[in-house]
Amino acid sequence: MGEKDSLTKRFMSRPDVFADAFNCLIYEGRPVIKPEDLREMDTTAIAAPYLEQTAQGGKLKASIQKYRDVMKEWVCMTDGRTSYVVLGIENQSHIHYAMPVKNMLYDAIQYENQVKDAEEALRRHGDPVQANDRHGEYLSGFGRKDRIKPVITLVVYLGDKQWDGPISIYDMLTDTDDALKPFIQDYKIHLISPYSASEELLTDMVSELREVMLYIKYNRDGEKLRQTVQRDPRFRELSTETTVMLNVLTNSHIEIPKGAKTIDMCLALQQIEQKGRMEGRMEGRMEGRMEGICRMIGALRKFSLEEDVIRSEIMTQYELTDEEARRFMQMEERKQ
Repeated sequence: MGEKDSLTKRFMSRPDVFADAFNCLIYEGRPVIKPEDLREMDTTAIAAPYLEQTAQGGKLKASIQKYRDVMKEWVCMTDGRTSYVVLGIENQSHIHYAMPVKNMLYDAIQYENQVKDAEEALRRHGDPVQANDRHGEYLSGFGRKDRIKPVITLVVYLGDKQWDGPISIYDMLTDTDDALKPFIQDYKIHLISPYSASEELLTDMVSELREVMLYIKYNRDGEKLRQTVQRDPRFRELSTETTVMLNVLTNSHIEIPKGAKTIDMCLALQQIEQKGRMEGRMEGRMEGRMEGICRMIGALRKFSLEEDVIRSEIMTQYELTDEEARRFMQMEERKQ
């Protein structure tokens, strides 16, 4: 797992960030899903959907094992009763051009695992010999009254450019007869990215996912980023961990003092701008100095002076070492 993937996974695993993302997706930012109502789930998904022929003629179950980025179970109340929803997040710092297929497989495995759990319970407690009316349930491994929990997968894209990948199976198909489309099952992904989410929607977020989205959204527009950070007081106390992630995701150079728990992003951006101006002035002075050396070499050569004399003159005038003087003279000679 790369550094970007590791940092974003840890960030999205935070209950407040996880809840914020789904509230943004489902409830237009309203805090319906609460961090305290989320329970951790095993992110390892295993399914055995088909049989595979062996060399000896027998058959073995071929298993599929996938690792989801973040999964949590939401315990909520529906009509006064406890209800459960499986929520999963896939983090993307780069565009994944087969995301609909990837997510479809993840969700299918999760549903398959729920059916297998129901099958195990049915076989433990059922009586298929005496209860012939339940024979169909026994064969299918799923009881007449059994139900599965809904599974919702959200793709959180924190890349540095607009998502241009497919968002459904239909987007990935070759040219297809329109008459076939109603019979081809589509699968759409749910996507949140800094570029697709409006500033109004981001404003309703309560976790640091809001600052991350805004920073990435305006990272390429220095003036807009500076204005956003300056007018938003929450940017003055961004956690160090989140700042480290932003540095990696956006190739920023925000300085993080040793032992600091929070970072004032407004001050950090001012320091970056000031450092850039200083480096620009230094670079300008260096370029001017180099031009002066080259002009002096050209002028002295017009007088047909010995190379040793010219080298000695520029060493004295510009406080150069012998090696530096020779390098400048070679550069000027190549221009001729």
